[in-house]
Amino acid sequence: MPKNSVEEPRIRSGNDTVFGTEAYPSVLIVSQRIFRPQNACVWKHIGRRATITSHKGFTFLVLMAILAALLSFPASRAHAVVRTVTDPGDDLADWPSKTGMLRTVIYDCRDGDEIRFADTARTVYLRADVCFSPGKTVTLTGPATIATAQNNSGTRYFVVPKGATVVMKSLVLSGASPASGGGAVRNEGALTMEGCTIKDGQCWSNGGAIDAGEGSVTTLTNCIVSGNKLLRLGYSGGGICVYKGTLTMTGCSVTNNTGAYYGGGVCFSGTATLTNCIIESNATDSNGIGGGVDGSGTLTMSGGAVRNNSSGYLGGGLRLTGETATLASVTIESNSASLPEGKGGGLYNGGAQLTLVGCTVRNNSCGNSGGGIGTAGSLSLKKKCVITGNTPDNISAPSGYTSDGTNQIGTSPNKSATAFSGYSGESEPEPRSITGDADVAQVKNALTDPASDVFRAVSGALSQDLSGISGDASASLAGMTASLYYANTFEGVTVESRDLVVEYTASYPERARYYALFARSDGSGYELPDRGVQFELKPGQTLPDGVTPPDFYEEGEGLMTWRNVVTDNGSFDLEPAAGIVTFRVCSVRAAEKAVSSGGSGCSAVGASPFALLLGLPLLLWRGTPSP
Repeated sequence: MPKNSVEEPRIRSGNDTVFGTEAYPSVLIVSQRIFRPQNACVWKHIGRRATITSHKGFTFLVLMAILAALLSFPASRAHAVVRTVTDPGDDLADWPSKTGMLRTVIYDCRDGDEIRFADTARTVYLRADVCFSPGKTVTLTGPATIATAQNNSGTRYFVVPKGATVVMKSLVLSGASPASGGGAVRNEGALTMEGCTIKDGQCWSNGGAIDAGEGSVTTLTNCIVSGNKLLRLGYSGGGICVYKGTLTMTGCSVTNNTGAYYGGGVCFSGTATLTNCIIESNATDSNGIGGGVDGSGTLTMSGGAVRNNSSGYLGGGLRLTGETATLASVTIESNSASLPEGKGGGLYNGGAQLTLVGCTVRNNSCGNSGGGIGTAGSLSLKKKCVITGNTPDNISAPSGYTSDGTNQIGTSPNKSATAFSGYSGESEPEPRSITGDADVAQVKNALTDPASDVFRAVSGALSQDLSGISGDASASLAGMTASLYYANTFEGVTVESRDLVVEYTASYPERARYYALFARSDGSGYELPDRGVQFELKPGQTLPDGVTPPDFYEEGEGLMTWRNVVTDNGSFDLEPAAGIVTFRVCSVRAAEKAVSSGGSGCSAVGASPFALLLGLPLLLWRGTPSP
């Protein structure tokens, strides 16, 4: 016990323990110290009383201060008791008169009470949900298991209404199965769980384990949420669903939860903070979004891993929208978005300001683009992120992304400078020059007109690409020059299935880039499509160990391998016949005016013309809803 402190006596009252003092609250106990006001009053601690030597006026003021403190002392402190559950049953016909049942004990609780479980009630069987009272704080301390009574389906265990605060410690909530949302717990107030397990529950709408409503606060520490599912009409959060609330999770695991459309493991809107959590082996339904986590709002995630989760359409590991998302030292691996239209195998950003700091994104896959990361919003990579081994590409970012130059994207460039896949026959497609064609002349003119759509698209891409070279968050070009490097068409290429895939590799100096403009199949002109990065090396960055660059690479320049996809009868296929594709592409060199281009730009002498392209790959989304 600390020096000069006095223990509050505990008064036994039946099976309850009352915390408080017999006659005086502890506020009357004065520390043994010297307090020297202007009249040099001395206070001395003597047992349970205080003697005061002072001027009468000062004595009056001191007494008034003590009285005020007494009146302000929380009344609930004197009422706090430990109550014990002794009966494992749940007799709905004979409560609250029947003592010892969990339902009755909760009903009897006053603000600040704690509930514990006797050896006779280590497993409690509920027949219906139990609702806590608004305006009260109640703590349930295990070890204990809450289960569904035999022959009772459709049972949720706990409801935490607005204004109620509930703390659960060392509890197992197993096998809940309500007909509505919130398998084990429906939280509208403040719920804290420590060292708890919620497993094998199911429900018919949101939150196979926990469903938290608007304005709620849900805090989980060292908890396990596993094996829960949403049934046929399920919607969001196979494990946890938080709607416009606050979710904080520390040291938790969310595993093997299924059945949701949004968020196989966790679905939230509002604010979520996840620290050292494992989100693993969760799955949405076959068309779902966000296999591990689906989040809208603000996410802060540090440490831990998101792995082996699956969705159908967007975000095998995570799908994020809303405001901001920051992930630091998180591993995102072996997740998948399996549909042919699937995007963001590891992570899909639907519009948030996304920042990854020291993260690893590896061995994820999807059916369309962004095997590692697919983003329709901003993306910033910082402090040695590693993004490798993802299929079909590592990063898909239509608006570009920023990198501080310390990150590793991919493991090796395409050594042949150009590689096709998806075509039939023994020889690769051969290009034909279209430099003198009328549509190419229009591109040439557009590149000299700052008001044209083509100029603005290339300028925006260059600005985005040059940002982050020195760690900047954004770049503002001093001005841009852009010119046609060359133009080619590939005609009558027979495809094995529906896609012709082309991987390009190019090198470039620090303040210049090369872009590929593809002709639209509807004849409306050329556009700058998405970029699916396989490998990227920033100018001045050291090649990773074991990487052998192409012959045309010059040390110190940037190097990139990316992929374009031309889909049979897609947006860039000029041949209407099935099984055959034809496409036209213009290679454009863009550089910042204020800086000399220097270097060789694309020094692919003697290589395929694709070696001279540094472009944005094609993403063809057909028959899918917008992200």
